[in-house]
Amino acid sequence: MKKSMSLFHCRTVLGKDGVPFTQYKIRTMHPGSEFRREEVLEKNGLDGLGKPCHDPRITSLGRVIRRWGIDELPQIYNVIKGDMSLIGIRPHTEHEWSRFSENRRSQALKYRPGLFPAPLADGVPNTFEDLIVAEQTYLTAKGAHPFKTDVTYLTRFAYQCIWNGLRSR
Repeated sequence: MKKSMSLFHCRTVLGKDGVPFTQYKIRTMHPGSEFRREEVLEKNGLDGLGKPCHDPRITSLGRVIRRWGIDELPQIYNVIKGDMSLIGIRPHTEHEWSRFSENRRSQALKYRPGLFPAPLADGVPNTFEDLIVAEQTYLTAKGAHPFKTDVTYLTRFAYQCIWNGLRSR
């Protein structure tokens, strides 16, 4: 029996005020990879973006698609629907949010998650702890000046991509 593979990977994540929504991405991993996440994390740990290091679940074509951010394109639909904003904290599943403190979770879920990750506005964090600090800095600034913060971070993110060659791993 042949396995069918969908072009899209859909997962339920928490949006503004903790309301769940379906996040759409182009599939870059082998089918069933979501069930091996804990195993891969345990073996390889996390990189500076909070992703598993040297993830064997990603296909060869998937690496290219991720490198150029093509896998993120379906999330434009999430932005148009109003589930996500252009800039913000990456969306997480309820299980992923359970790893954070309740204070951190409630502060982040006041806002819609972003298509472009705010912490990358200053380049790729070296460690997961650096990522958390960068997210906290963004959330604090957004709490004080929401519109100005998003414009500033979006501009800095674009600068990183265009002039410093920032790409996903």
